[in-house]
Amino acid sequence: CFIKNNYIYLATNYQAENSKLIRCNINNIPQKVTDWETIIASTEDQLQEVYCTSEKIVIEYLHDVCSVLKTFDFDGHYLDTIDLPVHSSVTSITSDRRYPQFYAGVLNLLHDAAIYFYDGQNLKLAQKPEISLSTEEYESKQVWFTSKDGTKVPMFIVCKKDLALDQSHPTVLYGYGGFATLLTPFFPRRFVPMLKRNGVFAIANIRGGGEFGRAWHQGGILENKPKSFEDLAAAAEYLQTTGYTSPQKLIIQGGSNGGLLVAATAVLNPQLFHGVICQVPLTDMVRFPQFLIAARWIHEYGNPEVESDFQKIMTWSPYHNVKKGQKYPHFLITTGKHDTRVAPLHARKMAAELQAKNPDQYSLLRTEDSAGHGPGRPIQQLVEEIADMLSFITLITR
Repeated sequence: CFIKNNYIYLATNYQAENSKLIRCNINNIPQKVTDWETIIASTEDQLQEVYCTSEKIVIEYLHDVCSVLKTFDFDGHYLDTIDLPVHSSVTSITSDRRYPQFYAGVLNLLHDAAIYFYDGQNLKLAQKPEISLSTEEYESKQVWFTSKDGTKVPMFIVCKKDLALDQSHPTVLYGYGGFATLLTPFFPRRFVPMLKRNGVFAIANIRGGGEFGRAWHQGGILENKPKSFEDLAAAAEYLQTTGYTSPQKLIIQGGSNGGLLVAATAVLNPQLFHGVICQVPLTDMVRFPQFLIAARWIHEYGNPEVESDFQKIMTWSPYHNVKKGQKYPHFLITTGKHDTRVAPLHARKMAAELQAKNPDQYSLLRTEDSAGHGPGRPIQQLVEEIADMLSFITLITR
């Protein structure tokens, strides 16, 4: 990580699931990592990043899916915790070993990325975010709901403070749940128009992600993959029973692995949702390893060429579980013609299957002719896609 006072400091997850900080003298580097000195042991919170100033070690931890900044001296003794806005994610820290100050990028559910300045003692706002929601009018909260097997799962919710819990509000529930990806709080910029019209946005931190370490990831992959779908369904039920929304007003959204998530959850639990925004998804899970780079993902989903894996996959593969005569939610499925990660055929097949077996509902396919999997697109494309998503939400919830 860094060198300070003739010591090399290194963060490692060796024999430390949530990582620890070790060090050794630069003039006497041990051959074995077990001979390095542990100065900050692994804790229940995940160590994310380590930074160095002239006076302190600054460590970003993840506690209940939110960023926490703690400082230590160079022997690993705890000094203090730096106050951050509630439900925040630290996007970056810029520090210099010669100075006690640093800058931090911070965002949360109520404001886009802002720049904060740490003067050695306190964190102060240095540059306001480009877009934000008033803390006097809006609120964010973290709740915990119970999934089908009794597991407690966290979810973030943002909405107006005075929102009546009468099940009348258009709500977007977002999830990912795969590849140990951290789904930390972020500003739902594209849904601000909906929030201003008494809408609700929620982020479910379901199993398959990495929010609580290796066990949380493994709890939602391979034979446990259905747990991801059960978690998202339980999140939907929570939003409905607590009065935020109803099945006629609830839309689930996800992309890539998240596209698989929302497609499978909606097909297996069609009564819970009114709409699905399914972006660049995997849907034909019997043939997915045959296309592009997807063979790399059998460690996540299983190998359909193995009989035991095939039988499990067939119980939840979205494309194979669409049944004629069953009413499904409205679908907006998006793909990029030049997607080199997830083959566009998944989106096309799912749209065609829904159109054939669910003709009374919208099954829309949106193809971006000059785009791939998503990153790096020009602003014009993003604006047009967001406009179509908001139009879809308005159309089906009005």
